[in-house]
Amino acid sequence: MMIPRQGADDPVPEQYASTAHEYGLSKDITPDAVKAAFKETFRAQMKRYPNYGRADVLRGRYGGPKQWLEEVMHGSFSLCAGNPDSRDLPSGLLDALLKRFAGAEGHALFEDVEPFFARIRNPLAA
Repeated sequence: MMIPRQGADDPVPEQYASTAHEYGLSKDITPDAVKAAFKETFRAQMKRYPNYGRADVLRGRYGGPKQWLEEVMHGSFSLCAGNPDSRDLPSGLLDALLKRFAGAEGHALFEDVEPFFARIRNPLAA
């Protein structure tokens, strides 16, 4: 139903890197570095909190998918910077990425999606 915006080959790492640069992180944080770090961090997070932490959320011990993704993003940038234990990221960076990928700035709908939803909202109008 939707695809990531920007670059043709691997747009998500490009968006992460460009947003990091907007927030003053080093130009050494490249899309390739982000892609590798994200993959490693995502796998570790999936082992630590399977199903985006759902079991711990239900027990009141974890914040859920937003916290899960923030930890993946934070870990990815820390790995890119060569300091996996770092807690220092520019204020607002993670929120900017969450906002970007929650809306049209990060993703584009395929051209037939909106007409499809309009039709199922009002099936007698077609």
